[in-house]
Amino acid sequence: MTRDGLQSESLTQQAVVEPLLDVLEYEYATEAGGLSGGWTLVADYAVSLRAYDGIDSTRLLIEAERINKALDSREHGAGQVRDWLGQREFESDFGFATDGLRWVFIRYDPDSYTHTAIEEIGLAPVFLALFENQVGRQDPLEAVLADADSDRVSRLVRTFAFENFVSIAADARQVIERKQREITDDFYDDYTRYVFGIVGGDERSARSLVGDGVRAPNGATAEDSRLFAVELMNRLLFIKFLEDKGIFQPDLLRTLKETY
Repeated sequence: MTRDGLQSESLTQQAVVEPLLDVLEYEYATEAGGLSGGWTLVADYAVSLRAYDGIDSTRLLIEAERINKALDSREHGAGQVRDWLGQREFESDFGFATDGLRWVFIRYDPDSYTHTAIEEIGLAPVFLALFENQVGRQDPLEAVLADADSDRVSRLVRTFAFENFVSIAADARQVIERKQREITDDFYDDYTRYVFGIVGGDERSARSLVGDGVRAPNGATAEDSRLFAVELMNRLLFIKFLEDKGIFQPDLLRTLKETY
């Protein structure tokens, strides 16, 4: 790299990332932007998923950084992948971030606006063992890797081999939908309990917004109190959503409570 003046990111792609993608049986295109037609950020690689039933995402996006570059920063690596997946013009719910040695598989759920790291694997010990063998004893490859290093390779294949990735992507929608149903049921149970005091059947909780949480002014009706309680809870939920998305400071509600 030094002798020929090659850029370290390009060298990583050519010497490490692309050979691994080839052996994992990916067919990929390079320099993929958004699908809106305007100027957008660009992913290093894109893999089309249009031919696979049961996968909502039209493609898989991959960001390749130079070896040993931090993948966890907001502007690079996994942070960049999360930005693409959150922008619907990329039409993708799946992304990889890698520096060749470390591989991170991220899935985006457009219904809950959340990102999940499905798998993360560090291959540095594998590369080091192979390098030491290459410049030293040159034993057969199957004898070189320790059990832990062999397990890293197995995990890489189990998650990142294209055929296995497609299976995971197809199952993700079913898992997410099942989890959403569970979360939604729990949410509405909590909502009706905190706002209306309804626990289940004829049972009522000791405290609720409608019960004793709203001190109504003179002249307000019971319907006014109920409407105020619902609007108050909905606004609190919206502020909490903006906190979780990083649009507001993460402790805004607590700060307002303590200040006022």
